[in-house]
Amino acid sequence: MVDAWLEADRDAPRKQRHTAKRIHRRLVDEYGAEVAEVTVYSTTAPSGRLNQANQPTRSGATSTRRAGASASRRSQLVLLAADGLRNDQIAARLNCRREVVSQWRKRFFEHRVAGLEDLPRRGRPRLSPPSGTR
Repeated sequence: MVDAWLEADRDAPRKQRHTAKRIHRRLVDEYGAEVAEVTVYSTTAPSGRLNQANQPTRSGATSTRRAGASASRRSQLVLLAADGLRNDQIAARLNCRREVVSQWRKRFFEHRVAGLEDLPRRGRPRLSPPSGTR
C-alpha cells in the first residue's frame, strides 16, 4: 500500500508527494495503524530503499581513479545513508555541508545511480590545450 503511494508520487509534482510524516498520518487516520513515525521514515526514506540492483558498489565507483573525486564522494554519501546515518552525520564525516548531502540523497532517490552523475553545465565547454604545449 505504501509502495503504491510512493510509486504514484513519481508522477506527481514534487510539492504534492507524500512525506514520511504524511504517510504516517494517513496510516494512523485511515487505517488505524499503531506505528511510530520514525518507523515509517526509516522504511520510506531513500536510505531504507536501497537494494543490490540500485546501490552503488563499495568497490566500484568509490575506488576508481577514473570516476573522480566527486563521484566517489557521492557514492560514499549514498552508502553512508544506506547504513542509516543522518544527513548531518554524513556531512560531518565527509566534511561537506548538510545541504549538499540532502541534495545528492534527493537526486539518488529520484533517479537512482544515474542521479549521481554530473549534469551538463551551461556555457561553452572547457578546452584543454593540445598535448605538448603550455
